[in-house]
Amino acid sequence: MEQAQVDILTKFTEVARQVEKGKDLPAITRDSKITALGIDSVSMMEIIGVLEDDLDVSIPDEKLARIQTVGDIETVIREQKGNA
Repeated sequence: MEQAQVDILTKFTEVARQVEKGKDLPAITRDSKITALGIDSVSMMEIIGVLEDDLDVSIPDEKLARIQTVGDIETVIREQKGNA
């Protein structure tokens, strides 16, 4: 199964818009800071949970604590899947 081809940025954007329904999120790029998107920690954990389920990956808490940008999420997911 070649999920390395999954565009994590696109997936994050879809999930964030679902979780934050009704909220007007700015354009999301790899450089977007999570805090600048207006996503709070509870919503972020929900987004991470959906990404973990959908992409069949588990992100360790110590890696979650260091995530600041959308690109960080992409990097961590690729590392966990062995596609860094």
